[in-house]
Amino acid sequence: MRRRSQSDRRQAGTPVALFPFLAVLVCTMGALIVILVVLARQAKLQAARAAQSHHAQQLDDLTQQGQMADWRISTLAEARQQAQEQLVDARLRLGHIEQHLRQLEKRLAELRRQQEAVPRGGAVAGFEDRRSSLRAELTKTEAEIAQARKRLEQAQASRRARRKSYAVVPYTGPNATHRRPIYLECRADAVVIQPEGIELAPEDFEGPSGPQNPLATALRAAREHLASQGALDLSAGEEPYPLLIVRPEGIMAFYAAREALRSWGAEFGYELVGSDWEIQYPPTPPGLRGTLEKALAAARIEQRALVLATRAAATAAQKPAPSSAKTVYRVAPAGGGLIRQGSPEPAEASALSFSSRAPRPTEGSIRPKPPRPLAGGGPSAPPQDPGVRQAAGQGGPPLRPGEWVPLERPAKTEPPGDKPPDKPESLAHTRGKNWALPDATRDAVPVSRPITVRCEPDRLIVFGDSPGQVEQIVELATQTEASLDQLIAAIWEHMRRWGIAGRKMYWRPVLRVEVAPGAESRYRELQALLEDSGLDIEPRAAGS
Repeated sequence: MRRRSQSDRRQAGTPVALFPFLAVLVCTMGALIVILVVLARQAKLQAARAAQSHHAQQLDDLTQQGQMADWRISTLAEARQQAQEQLVDARLRLGHIEQHLRQLEKRLAELRRQQEAVPRGGAVAGFEDRRSSLRAELTKTEAEIAQARKRLEQAQASRRARRKSYAVVPYTGPNATHRRPIYLECRADAVVIQPEGIELAPEDFEGPSGPQNPLATALRAAREHLASQGALDLSAGEEPYPLLIVRPEGIMAFYAAREALRSWGAEFGYELVGSDWEIQYPPTPPGLRGTLEKALAAARIEQRALVLATRAAATAAQKPAPSSAKTVYRVAPAGGGLIRQGSPEPAEASALSFSSRAPRPTEGSIRPKPPRPLAGGGPSAPPQDPGVRQAAGQGGPPLRPGEWVPLERPAKTEPPGDKPPDKPESLAHTRGKNWALPDATRDAVPVSRPITVRCEPDRLIVFGDSPGQVEQIVELATQTEASLDQLIAAIWEHMRRWGIAGRKMYWRPVLRVEVAPGAESRYRELQALLEDSGLDIEPRAAGS
């Protein structure tokens, strides 16, 4: 019983001892299967990625090869085109050479025929004669070359020594007028009709300045001659106008010409040139000089007769005024300058004598004075524009700022101890109505345009057309009147930038004044001084 129990125990314990080995084996095999599956999966993925990368590399290689093939194709095409062009060029050169060769052969055959035609005995004599004639021709040609070189050197020297010449050209801007000018050159001693060179002396401007004066008569004759020669398009309303070329020493001649052209009104232009400028004028129709000379001869006879007939009346009219009388001037109604208050004719004694005969103060004449320096050292007038003022819309020759004083103007005195008046006297009482409008005439239409001005206690700021653009600053003296000419000069310079107002029109500025704190008295003085000057003044709110 004991042995059996022990064998039974051994038989019963054997299966228990074999179970762990099988379990480990099964687990190991399961783990190996999982690892094999994972490895197989990774191997497939790596193979797919490698194949994809290889495919992309092959695609890039093929793309580069295709681009290289395209480049080679284009290069070969260009080379082929160049080869074709070279072939065509070579063919053309070959054809030219062959043509030249045929010409040479033809020339050679012709020379051989000429050689055969020449007699043997006279060949040497003919050759000598030919050589002599060729030598003579060569000598003549060399002499002509030497003369041509000498003329060329002279022309070059003359060109270097010759002064620059200038030409008057029409203005082609937006406000240009297309009209034919008649050139009048104003010199120190004459007014010359150019390019004919016909001179009008100071004696031609004596006597009445009506439409029968010699200069106006000559311009009418020139107009009729140009119309008869077809130089004017009368169907389009084209009319000539006088263009005055003013030399520095011809200012008085300019005023005399303007007075003689009073009947033309605003139909004129002027150009300021240097005293040493050589002006090139365009050609005129033939026969104009003769027409002008005939018209001037008849007008001079008539003018001389009028002078003799009115000399007594003119002498009576030029009696000196009492010394205590106050000389007052106003603007001429036709824009021809200033005239004495109560006199129907402009003061023209100085205009009739260009430079040699000065007028007497008692005759009530006015002559241009040099610009006076104003307070602050500023100029009394803006610089003159060298451009041509076209005929349309231009008035008579106005005096510049600082020149509105008569020759003999008694100084104003006030009784000692009296307080100055609160409101100054308007300058229109001495300078005339509309004295601040340079182009105003009786038959012209004003065109209003605003100018912004800021009035401060010690200065006036003139603004441009652009917002906030300061154009000029006028420093004010103790008396506002002392700085008024500088303000008018700034206004005129601003108006010059506007161009021409139009035919039979002129600019009339409207001063929109912005009054700074503390400048109310200055503004009232400015209003009083500019009353009836032609400039409209209206207050302007700050920031508007």
